[in-house]
Amino acid sequence: LIFITGLLISSASYAIDYVYDDLNRLIQVIYPTGEIIHYTYDATGNLLSVIQTENQNNADASNDITR
Repeated sequence: LIFITGLLISSASYAIDYVYDDLNRLIQVIYPTGEIIHYTYDATGNLLSVIQTENQNNADASNDITR
């Protein structure tokens, strides 16, 4: 697996992780909110599904992630 982190530049910085398989296909995007997007492919590399998981982190009253 290959992990690549992209940074968004603004008043606050956030990391978004992009995960690739051995064939360089995107298999996950992991957002700082805990949201994960999963991608699956068939044997010939065609995209089969895109699945969004629920936020698995908790946030406090100021919307900071508390996990």
